[in-house]
Amino acid sequence: MTDSKAPSGSINQTTQATADDGRFDFPENIYRVTGGNGGENYLIVGTEKTALYDAGMPFNGEKLVRNIKAVLGDRPLDYCLVTHSHFDHAGGVPYLRQAWPDLEVVGSEYAAYVFTRESALRRMKELAEVSSAAFGGEDACAVTVDGLAITKPVQDGETISLGEETIVCMEAKGHTKCSMMFALEPQHYLFACESTGVMSGIGENEPAILTSYEDAMAASARGRAYQANRIFSPHYGIAPADYIDGYWDAFENAANDERAFIESMYAEGLSEAQMLERFTQRYWSEERGQEQSYEAFSVNALATFHLYAPQEA
Repeated sequence: MTDSKAPSGSINQTTQATADDGRFDFPENIYRVTGGNGGENYLIVGTEKTALYDAGMPFNGEKLVRNIKAVLGDRPLDYCLVTHSHFDHAGGVPYLRQAWPDLEVVGSEYAAYVFTRESALRRMKELAEVSSAAFGGEDACAVTVDGLAITKPVQDGETISLGEETIVCMEAKGHTKCSMMFALEPQHYLFACESTGVMSGIGENEPAILTSYEDAMAASARGRAYQANRIFSPHYGIAPADYIDGYWDAFENAANDERAFIESMYAEGLSEAQMLERFTQRYWSEERGQEQSYEAFSVNALATFHLYAPQEA
């Protein structure tokens, strides 16, 4: 591959950029270094420091490291910005820390807590191994949670200097209690998180609300108010320059449609198994299956159902 923004080991950028209307056509000094299916990773090369947005799947960890080194050469990776504690966004952290021992892993204080819980780490490893079997391929590396940690917990509004550039950490609960967005200044770019869903095309969004509808809507309102020059979406790439308010509209419309659909199933008196079957028929697809195992999809679906369960009088 000749494009410096798509080092060897990343998804074929030439094919996908044409098919997906520039979703990987990043601005200067931002590179797609994704190691494979299951997550997107964006490298920000600042004037003095460097930062990686999310760490991807653990079984892509070695390829992710190679892709970053292909861009940075001898320059170190200084920060990894973890949007939340799920394995497809933080799983590569152990490999990054092996490659760059001085790396600071940035995330919320709650994410730091999650990674101290043996039960959470055990569940992450189980789900990651299922995904590795589905997506990892012959060159997948072993799944490990050894070294999975937030080394630099941050609070809402805290900043990180990359030299002339600054990362602003923004709390954005809704997908998880630990979710964060990150803004890059002075470019005024926003690196979104799954609390406001996953862009899947113009006007299309896959909601991922697992902990609070109200929190997710607050995260959307905050993202909209920021009025970013560009929006980077998890699991997708970069949205078109003229797609700013439309990004938030698509999420809010999709979230409200999902909520109404789930509430209608409860109104019918369907069992949880029947609800999952109908939800799968509506939301599961072959394309989604290229990025997420059905086990992870069903776990998330059940969590979303519980948000809208009728309250007992």
